[in-house]
Amino acid sequence: ESGLKKALETIEILDKEMDFTPRNDIQIELKNMVLVSKLITRAALERKESRGAHFRSDYPQTDDSNWKKHLIYHM
Repeated sequence: ESGLKKALETIEILDKEMDFTPRNDIQIELKNMVLVSKLITRAALERKESRGAHFRSDYPQTDDSNWKKHLIYHM
């Protein structure tokens, strides 16, 4: 969990540093990568289990009773 929180802090810093309107394809792609990274990290923090490629050493077991569902984020 601590590693995920540190990663999210770093991603948030990057996101704030990129507070600009994208002017080309590279800037659009970069902003999209930061957004996707933020969403994946938030979902990983919220999900208190391991499932498939999503493995957490602090929650190594699959927990079907609480987490056999999708996480959906809205902007």
